[in-house]
Formats: sequence, structure tokens, C-alpha cells
Amino acid sequence: MNSTAVVRRIAGLEISNLFSGHSGAGWKSTRAVERISVLEWRGCPVLVGPARAGGALLGAARLLSMYQTGKPFAALGPRVIIAPDKKKVARERSQEVRDDMGQNEQVGEFITIERIGRVAIVQFNRGDRVNALSARLLRDLAATARMLREDVTTSAIVLTGGQAFTGGADLTDPELAKRASASLLQRREILRAGPDMCDAWEALDQVTIAAIEGFCIGGGVALAVACDFRIAARGAHFRLPEIPLGMNMSWHTQPRMVNLIGPSRTKQLTIFGERVDAVQAERWGLADEICDDGKALDTARRWAAKVAALPPVSVRMAKRGITQAATALNAAVTFMDVDQFALAATGEDSREAIAAFLEKRPPNFTGR
Repeated sequence: MNSTAVVRRIAGLEISNLFSGHSGAGWKSTRAVERISVLEWRGCPVLVGPARAGGALLGAARLLSMYQTGKPFAALGPRVIIAPDKKKVARERSQEVRDDMGQNEQVGEFITIERIGRVAIVQFNRGDRVNALSARLLRDLAATARMLREDVTTSAIVLTGGQAFTGGADLTDPELAKRASASLLQRREILRAGPDMCDAWEALDQVTIAAIEGFCIGGGVALAVACDFRIAARGAHFRLPEIPLGMNMSWHTQPRMVNLIGPSRTKQLTIFGERVDAVQAERWGLADEICDDGKALDTARRWAAKVAALPPVSVRMAKRGITQAATALNAAVTFMDVDQFALAATGEDSREAIAAFLEKRPPNFTGR
């Protein structure tokens, strides 16, 4: 039987009979097998099915290979397998296949998730130059992390922004105006959005890699250091403007930075609020690799592919053990940072810092 006949039989009603008598992953799952579809693309059979039918897809790919060149099949993800392996064609058209299969997921208005094998690419992009973190976006980022926490099909997650990683909290967000008139109890709950989001990303068992282009400011630094690795484009920079603006650095960020770059450099970055470029960030240990501008996502994908090629359970256990060892005391020293932020925001110095910033003049701090 030639490959075209095999394709026709798999695509037709005789699929269950075709698999009878064969051993291997997926043969026993008749329901899963029946959910597989077959397309022809440039003379290459493409098998498409749900993630839970992955074993049947692998088995179908092996069977097709017996009728063709005997070369190994190419797996583009838990839903798409091309058999036999035509690597050059797969590389050229893999993105088109993934798009056709509708593998991108949307979370809220600004977050998309793209899945490629055991790698998930999470992009938050508001479509402007600043890519600021609104209250809604903070909640959506937290929801994304919690959803991925239960996903056993991914081993690595790449997190990236838009034109820039992010300029930090959105000072034009209408929800900020509500915070000004809220009660102390309400403000404490509102202010939990940032730290809860960062905690959700740190809690992931998958390896997380932040791909940073442009600037990474304030809450962007907090989110980046909650990830396992940071890839920075050569023109990127990091900055924490909170203290010069009369606030404190919260979001459970300070102990994470101490773990990464030590107390002295954490103080430099936090207290002075000065820009740290990518070269200095790599020297300090804040960035793990520097790449050309525009290549942060590609470089992060390469790191993620290395993780995805490793045994997933072993990777998760190693990551969790290392993270717990490094962060064992973090909660004990950050449990009050929301209250500290709320207190600092009520002082005259905070109002003076913001007014001076908007009026482009030096501030006059009094300690009140």
C-alpha cells in the first residue's frame, strides 16, 4: 500500500481497522485515534489531533513512516506531527501550520500564548511604545501563570513584551484614581495585584525565560526577576524609579534581587533609581545573556528548546528544589511590603516627587 492510500484510509472511516494488530503508543485508544485528521501538504502527510491524542499521533506517524522513506517523523507540537521528516519544509512552513491549526490562545485583551512542542511563548503587548502594566493586565498575567501551572505539556515558558518589555505600572490607569479614594482595607487589596502576579510566575514549575527588548522599568524588573532567566537585547536597560518617586519597591522584589545580584548591587539599583544597561546587568548577574537588538525572543526560544529536550519531571524537580533553597526566607521579609507601599504613598514626599516629575523640576523632600 502506498503512502497516499494510507493517508486516505487514516482520513476515512477505516481508521480503527488500520490500527488493529499493531503495538505501540496510542493503539489501544480507539477514541483518540478516531479524532486524528490527516492533511496532505507538499506531498507530506500531516497528522492533526488534540493534545490528549498525542500517543496516537506518534503511533500514526510511525506507521506512515513504514510506508514511506523510513525517516523519523517531525513533531511540531502535541497537536501536529509531520511524517516522515522533511526538515527543510517543516522549518519553512511550521509557523503556517501552527497558525492554520489555531494554536495561539488569547488571555484577556493583550496576552497571547503560542505553543511549540513543549515550549509556550507568552506575549503581553498593548501595542504602544511603553507597554505599561495596567491593573487589568496584572490580573491577566497572574491568571495566565496560574493556568500554565497546571499544564503538563510544557517544559519551558518564554515571556516577552512588545516594542519594550514594559515601562512598569500604568500611571494613566483609571483604576489608580479609584485607589486614591478607597479605604485603607480596599487599598491593601488593590495593591496585592502586583505581588500576586509576580508570585504566580515564580510558582511555575516550568522553566521561565524573560526576553527583554528596550526598557524594563519598575514592575517590569519585578516580573523579570520572578522568572528563572533573563535574556536582554544589547540596547535594553533596567531601572527602578520607585524611591526617587517617593515610593518603596514592593511586589516581593527585593529578596529576589538579593538572591540574583547580592545586597550591595540591589541597593544601588533600588535606592538610586539609575539606569542599568544590558552589559552591566549581565556583569551583575541580572541578565543571563546579551544578544543583538531584536533577537531577545529568538535567543530565549533557543534556551527554551534546550529545556524542552530534557526529561520534564527531572527539570521541574530540579527547578523547584533550587528555587525553594534560594527563596526560603523571602516571604518572611516581604510580607509587609504592600503596607509599606501604602504608607509611603500617603506622605508629602510622594506627592512632591510626582509633582516635580510632571513639572520637570528638582524635588524638595522634607521627610513628611
